[in-house]
Amino acid sequence: MNVHYKEHKSPIGLSGKWAIPIGNYHIDCFVWVNKDGLLENVAHEDEDYVACYVHFPSRRLSGGLFGEIHVMETEVNPGNIAHELTHVLFDWCNANSVSTDTNRGIEMLCETMEDLTRTYWEEYFKVFMVEKGQPEVENPAVSDVANSPEPEQNPEPVELEETKGKNGRRTRNQNA
Repeated sequence: MNVHYKEHKSPIGLSGKWAIPIGNYHIDCFVWVNKDGLLENVAHEDEDYVACYVHFPSRRLSGGLFGEIHVMETEVNPGNIAHELTHVLFDWCNANSVSTDTNRGIEMLCETMEDLTRTYWEEYFKVFMVEKGQPEVENPAVSDVANSPEPEQNPEPVELEETKGKNGRRTRNQNA
């Protein structure tokens, strides 16, 4: 039994909630207005945290809830979310005996992390931009594009050299 899991959540202080898929399971994601809401809904003896991942204690073979991510509204940022999603990924690996001994296994993990990350942010922005209006936290992808310099109108052409990478795939490298 996971000592951090609380089956019944208090809606007091809940700012947003959604689910993201992982295999036949899903992760419930909670954003709390303040630390009181977070602490009320996660059984944790240490109160010095602003986000956490809690795995669901009784997973069924057929799917269902895999775990939960909890984070304070003011602490939703790429670093904190990447940290919690990495906990999800490691838990997923352990639960499914995923091997990192092969390129196939590593690629599967990378694709799983990509799916988790994309889906988390897509759902987050649906909840906070569509349902609640503009969030205080900007979409990091949009923010990076908005703050990047204008591209050159007529950049110099770049020659690419075709090579084979370590995994035997063809890659193209820019000649300096």
